[in-house]
Amino acid sequence: MWKTDIIDGQLSRTRIVFIIFAIMAFFLYQYLLLAVFCLFLLFFHLSIFYLKSIHKSLTLINEMKSIRVFPGEQTSWKLSFRNGLIPIFKGSLTIAFDANIQPTGTEFTVHSDLAEVSIPFAVFPNEEKEVTIPIETVKRGLARIRKIELMIPSLFGSETAILEFNEIFKQEIIVYPLQREVNGDVENERMVTGFHPSPQSLFSDPLQTIGTREYRSGDGFQNIHWKATARTNELQTKIFEKTTEMSWIIVLNVIDRHSVVADLEEMIEQAAFLVNTAFIKEIPFSLLVNLRSFGDNPYFLLPLGEGPKQRQKAMEMLAVISVDSFPFPFSSMLFHENKKNHRVSTIIILGEIPSDANAVIQLFMKKGIRPTQVKGNTVKGVDRLWIS
Repeated sequence: MWKTDIIDGQLSRTRIVFIIFAIMAFFLYQYLLLAVFCLFLLFFHLSIFYLKSIHKSLTLINEMKSIRVFPGEQTSWKLSFRNGLIPIFKGSLTIAFDANIQPTGTEFTVHSDLAEVSIPFAVFPNEEKEVTIPIETVKRGLARIRKIELMIPSLFGSETAILEFNEIFKQEIIVYPLQREVNGDVENERMVTGFHPSPQSLFSDPLQTIGTREYRSGDGFQNIHWKATARTNELQTKIFEKTTEMSWIIVLNVIDRHSVVADLEEMIEQAAFLVNTAFIKEIPFSLLVNLRSFGDNPYFLLPLGEGPKQRQKAMEMLAVISVDSFPFPFSSMLFHENKKNHRVSTIIILGEIPSDANAVIQLFMKKGIRPTQVKGNTVKGVDRLWIS
């Protein structure tokens, strides 16, 4: 858990001097001085033993914990220590973490995109201690603690032990993006049966009965509502919920030639707004970003889904997009998605559409999927762009 380095200071030379004096005192029969020198040597060795043993006594509890917040909100890092028999006095705890969050109420420095803070640290034998560092979120991103280091002075002498935590600390803070409003109506229904209520739909869901009406000639025998018929003494027919297919593919093209686009943050905030809109209107959606991923898919992909869990996954995905990621060809990503059997009504593209993606967009259109593009702060249909 701990990598330990001992900084001797003047210890080695002082110890050699005391050993020489002790030998001289022995041969000169100065036993009182010999005892004093031996006592000092004992203190030195106890000091070294103390510094070398601390890492065996101190444990940092490392449990997985994710904190989800928005920019401008306040939260805290919490580090829990469990100590054994060896006390620590006048120690110093240094923590470095991603600078998209910053400490509050204490001084800190920023180096290489890492915020670093140092605070006093002391713990008694058999004590459990929790260290809390209040922080404020500054901007979107994933923040982790990258360094945990303890500097512990010896009980005697000038030597110091440096304990460096050599595991990945599992606590993380996910800062969701802000939302930038997008105007325009992107709701589009496919003329197929689905699960989204739509009074204008030509299709009904036989599993969702919303009422009854008087029986009419031509109504199916299987649609008669027998309980309502018995209650009214007249034949009653079930009325089913009219439904249609309504779902989105939200696509981000974050690459301009070979680098990340300059308006990346604005694009992510607009995508966050669309994600939240889909959640509020109970519209299933998937999310694609043309950055290379090292998982099962070669690019960032959130499969089609809906509900609070889907929104959380989407916001987390938008939060971790980094300018340091490798690009993935936009047209190749769309082509790969088109091969899947999508039952969606609309594809919403944020960013520029390269010319080599035109043919793939036509394939989506042949499936009845309406392509749209966010221009400025407005969603516009782009059907004409690809019609040959």
